[in-house]
Amino acid sequence: MDIAELEQLLELIRDANIRELTLRQGDSRLTIRKTPSAGARTASLARIPAAVEAVEEVDFVGVDEGMFLPEGPVGVPITAPLVGIFHHVKPIVGLGAQVTEGQVVGVIEAMRLINDITAPVTGSVIDVLVEDGLPVEYGQTLFLLQPE
Repeated sequence: MDIAELEQLLELIRDANIRELTLRQGDSRLTIRKTPSAGARTASLARIPAAVEAVEEVDFVGVDEGMFLPEGPVGVPITAPLVGIFHHVKPIVGLGAQVTEGQVVGVIEAMRLINDITAPVTGSVIDVLVEDGLPVEYGQTLFLLQPE
């Protein structure tokens, strides 16, 4: 992927209803986040050449309204079983954390009730997709696990 392709991708994201896009290839990962100010966008463009070296080529599949995801398996998802507010548990389960099947990795608060979110398989966390305190929808992916 070259600079022109990244700039074109940034333009697509700017006009789409996407707040964040993560591109992965092997162990490399490039995350592009929207920022409200033009100054922050210019600053993030200045860092692109360093990121291009880490992400040499990524195959994309069109998913929904300009949103792109890399092809191939990306891990086992842990999804939200209900609508509510997501909270991390202590100690926080972050990138690289080892989890066991049935381990509580987070909770969702709905109508003042706390519902545990458990890992479906034993493995390591390869992505945390929701920050603490954010609302989540039914079926939304919260974590991605690399099974052992």
